[in-house]
Amino acid sequence: GLWEFPGGKVHEGESLKACIEREINEELALHVSPYASLEPTVHTYPAHTIRLIPFVCILTSGTLELREHTEARWLWPEDLFQLELCPADIKVAKSYIEHVG
Repeated sequence: GLWEFPGGKVHEGESLKACIEREINEELALHVSPYASLEPTVHTYPAHTIRLIPFVCILTSGTLELREHTEARWLWPEDLFQLELCPADIKVAKSYIEHVG
């Protein structure tokens, strides 16, 4: 029920940029081009720890199709905190807002 940024696990032999391109396409039917990386972040949940390696991307083509999610929203950066973000994504949102200034 919380909001999260799209993404997923890197496949063996896959670059980080290729991973985000693949994941966005698999989850949202969109094609993106990563142009900047943000500071990686580690978050520990009670049952596991995850490492997020976020990218800022440009949408290059596609029509949004929710393949794994129930809802999507396009927001201005300053509006991100109107959503109830997953704890791991809060640091990513702050980093993104700092990046776009």
